[in-house]
Amino acid sequence: MEVKATDVSALVRNLEATTQAIKKAKEKIAARRMALEARVERIRKYLLENLTACGIQRIESPWFVIALRNNPPSVEVFDEA
Repeated sequence: MEVKATDVSALVRNLEATTQAIKKAKEKIAARRMALEARVERIRKYLLENLTACGIQRIESPWFVIALRNNPPSVEVFDEA
């Protein structure tokens, strides 16, 4: 029984170490995702500013169309009362 208890305890420690490694990897991936999302927003803003400065409304390419739109402003209601 002593050998079995030692082996089970070693398994528990191994599983705990694996869960900690997964948590750290998850945090790193989340940080990378947020950095990439922020980069996307900065690049979109850069593109919008430059298209506006050049007076370009639409660009067509074989892969996609870039077009500036006049969207009405939106309102976010946090408390309906």
